[in-house]
Amino acid sequence: MRVTPASGGPGAFSAISCVTIGTQTNLVGIANGKLWVTSRKRDGSWTTVAQIKASDNHVPGAFTTVSAAGIDGRLAVVALSGGRPWLLERSAAGAWGTYRELTSTSSTAPTSYSSIACADVGKVLQVIGLSGGKLWHNLRKADGSWQPSWGNLGGQLTGEPAQLVSTDCA
Repeated sequence: MRVTPASGGPGAFSAISCVTIGTQTNLVGIANGKLWVTSRKRDGSWTTVAQIKASDNHVPGAFTTVSAAGIDGRLAVVALSGGRPWLLERSAAGAWGTYRELTSTSSTAPTSYSSIACADVGKVLQVIGLSGGKLWHNLRKADGSWQPSWGNLGGQLTGEPAQLVSTDCA
């Protein structure tokens, strides 16, 4: 798919993530620090690329990396702004919610991440962050409650490399 800038269009994408929800493919991207979305319809055509706007119009800042997951018919978008992870969800009906910063109660958890990834595992939103070459994990349970803190995956992974540079989940 080729996306060309139009009046008010996004311009060049610096990061993208793709997720299928039901039979609809959703492409979420970052252009000029803003989040954009387009979806492939059943007839094979794509919707107009549109800027993602939270229901309260709040934006945490310029985004640098993004990941998306489909959770129980909802589109979950996790993106980094200033190194901080933020979650925004679109309901099955198409309405965007508000941004939620994914914080930690642990004093050992990083305050800044360089990469982020998310995936649906049985209606549980799994989030992986990369900070200082190490992987950190958090999750939102099916009941909507969050694990209280980010956990360091070091020591839990057999053969963990000395330093990681990127993340991805599926």
